[in-house]
Amino acid sequence: MKDKLLGDQNTKKSRETWMLELPEAKAKQFGLGPRTFSKKQASDAVIDSSWTDSPGKSSSYSKERINVELMEKHLVSERDRQMEEIAQEHCGEGRKESLLKAHQKSLKRKADEGPKVKKERKAFDRDRDLGITSLDATKRREVIKKAQLLDSRFSSGNQKYL
Repeated sequence: MKDKLLGDQNTKKSRETWMLELPEAKAKQFGLGPRTFSKKQASDAVIDSSWTDSPGKSSSYSKERINVELMEKHLVSERDRQMEEIAQEHCGEGRKESLLKAHQKSLKRKADEGPKVKKERKAFDRDRDLGITSLDATKRREVIKKAQLLDSRFSSGNQKYL
């Protein structure tokens, strides 16, 4: 401003090179080829930080970012280890069996104790025999086993515990 007021306008305005030149990855493809959507996944895209970094930034920023990511991974693994210890402590020898298993054991015991009655052949009953909605024992056991695995199917990838 001082030069402008004094009339000394010898200073030439110029832009920095990062404002004028395309990144190398984009310069190779600029204006060539058909105009279509990219078939690459988002993870394939290479991010060139030369367009976003200011001149004052140095590589220390990337080192700090890597350190922060390592610390986060370490904290997550440490938290998972602590939660695993708590779970092992909770699931110790003093824990009772589940109500489902207790019920299944009692049903099996009652079936063994009950009188052995020879089953006789029954007449065909269309409504009863074609009852599709009822589950037989094997299907019922499969449904129960699948329900027990729900926690592993829908658990998060990063952390073992919520």
